[in-house]
Amino acid sequence: MKYYKRFLLSILLQLFSISLLYAQWVPTGPSSINYTLPTFAASGSNLYAAVGDAIFYSTNGGTNWRAVLAIPGLIFTSFAVSGTNIFSGTAGAGIILSTDNGENWSTVNNGEVPSLIKELAISDTNLFAASSNRIYLSINNGTYWNEVYSDLTDKIINTLAVCDTNLFVGTNYGLYRFVNNETIWNKFDSSLINKSVNALVISDANLFAGTDSSIYLSSNNGESWLSIGDDLPSANFHTLLLSGMQIFAGSDSGVFVSTNNGKSWTEQNNGLTNLTVHSLMLSENNLFAGTLDGIFISTNNGVNWSSSNTGISNSVVNAISGTDTEILAGTNRGVFYSIDAATNLARIDSGFSSSLITSLAISGTDFFAGTHDGLLRSTDSGTHWKRVDSSFSNSSITSLTISGTVILAATYDGLYRSTNNGTTWEQANSGLPSVPYYPRAINYSVVGSKIFAGSSSPATIFLSTDNGSSWTDIGNEGIEPLSGISSIASVNANLFATTYYGIYISTNNGSSWTAVNVDPTSLVNSSLAVSGTNLFVGNAKGVFMSSNYGQTWEDINAGFPKFSLNNIVPASSNIRTLFISGINLFAGTNGIGVWRRALSEITGVNENGDELPKKYALEQNYPNPFNPSTTFSFSISSESFISLKVFDILGSEVATIISQEMPAGKHSHQWNASSLSSGVYFYRLQAGSFIETKKLVLLR
Repeated sequence: MKYYKRFLLSILLQLFSISLLYAQWVPTGPSSINYTLPTFAASGSNLYAAVGDAIFYSTNGGTNWRAVLAIPGLIFTSFAVSGTNIFSGTAGAGIILSTDNGENWSTVNNGEVPSLIKELAISDTNLFAASSNRIYLSINNGTYWNEVYSDLTDKIINTLAVCDTNLFVGTNYGLYRFVNNETIWNKFDSSLINKSVNALVISDANLFAGTDSSIYLSSNNGESWLSIGDDLPSANFHTLLLSGMQIFAGSDSGVFVSTNNGKSWTEQNNGLTNLTVHSLMLSENNLFAGTLDGIFISTNNGVNWSSSNTGISNSVVNAISGTDTEILAGTNRGVFYSIDAATNLARIDSGFSSSLITSLAISGTDFFAGTHDGLLRSTDSGTHWKRVDSSFSNSSITSLTISGTVILAATYDGLYRSTNNGTTWEQANSGLPSVPYYPRAINYSVVGSKIFAGSSSPATIFLSTDNGSSWTDIGNEGIEPLSGISSIASVNANLFATTYYGIYISTNNGSSWTAVNVDPTSLVNSSLAVSGTNLFVGNAKGVFMSSNYGQTWEDINAGFPKFSLNNIVPASSNIRTLFISGINLFAGTNGIGVWRRALSEITGVNENGDELPKKYALEQNYPNPFNPSTTFSFSISSESFISLKVFDILGSEVATIISQEMPAGKHSHQWNASSLSSGVYFYRLQAGSFIETKKLVLLR
């Protein structure tokens, strides 16, 4: 008993926290923000970052971020926080509001608010919003807005700051002060003219202004100004931040700090990989900077900086390809490669003349990448690449397809075909429409010995039965002619085609088509994937699944951000591509990277076709006693990080059997203990918060 208690104590001391992966989509990267400048907001310990056309949320000081709203083409420009209300200005939807930590958003544009809002500022119950040259005010948390000043039509508003009854407005041609005289706002011109005022911050009686060349100080409400910081570089100063006695300035030359009201400044750029700093934020003693390389955090007042982009990606994923163990992702930032279910995506496009990847394919051990500037092949997992399109009359690749040993490459001048892994190519346009219609015939599906190709303008299906050597127009009977074919897939003997207007099914090899139940997946359908009899479609609203040949559809978007606002669906698809690799379904998105979800979570069946277990359980090993091998069996009801370890009677670890993520289902693992001596041992399974320990006996 004494030894058993010692063992239990040892086990408790070794426990560590492992997060349970719930049944939902998870982002896998690539964690990168290129050429997009983040803006921030903090509400208590909750952080918000707007990166291009997505809003991200963090509850752990920026260690991890999660997308909560993503709408292609809608740019989020600014934030303002009032209690539990989070406001965001947008370029396209006016002002939006969340009252539940960013989980849900709605527009609050009642009144005369335009669709473009550049800046927001808040003071007590006054919420100000600025368009390019007009100012609006709401005194009831955005329920209604009034225009308070419109005489800036020849200026462009850059920034706002509020102090008591004063509203300061920085423009591209100087600074203006507005004073509230009951219901009338009077404008006072400032002496700071002929300067583009980009940033404002108020400290007691001092007003600081960051301009396109320097930083200025006024102690009399902007009536007169003094240029401060002779030790500052001549730069564009985009943002200013107060923290106690410190003033931080973000510029095209990085971050600078002053501790004496701007008399002198110190450069603080250690760790920043990009010096274009457009935004700064302070939250619980942590300083955040938004740069062209993403978000950086400093825990020591800017002395040192480190990247804080985990969970954030603004990559548009145009193509995903792979095997059961490998994943290739083609984005607007290059090619990324992973051998761990895209948990770690490494960029592998060194030497590419274009980072805009349109298509990918894997043939044996060779990788192919199509770009707007050529077709490349790698024979060493992406370490080196070589152009293989010298015979093409046009090197802009629109799609790649593999059919057995045949590779098809579509370009703006037609289709090319290779039977020797891209060493040589021949044109394969027999039966296809001539240019300029052909460039739209770029969506292929390989079904057994048949290849189907879809085009648009008009929507037409083509069929090849000789591996792409020749094609037959099989028409578009039943398909809206102007809709365009975006993807083709097959489930058993049924063909499915997605279009802008809906989804169609053919039960006669494409001779005729019938619209299936497309609600709620009726708009901007872009991609299909098939697992068994389960059909997945990606569109503007997310990912949906049908297990009855399109008769009904199930929303499987848990974990994704919101993809629409006030039921307004984007004009382009949020899900650009779907791909199944091993036990996972991958989704390539239109601006937030690659996402992954275990198929067993969605279909309710594990990889062996068994019904999923309802709970976690650890079975007794068999045989027991054993010599020298035994089998461990266990069940998990959700994808989890699994730790299965063996301990001796003193609680010392003697073997790690499993330490990895595993899908829901029943699992077995054989263990050979030939290196151990006879005796009593214990094995422990940990899956998230579930822990169970059992005894086993080794007899020599």
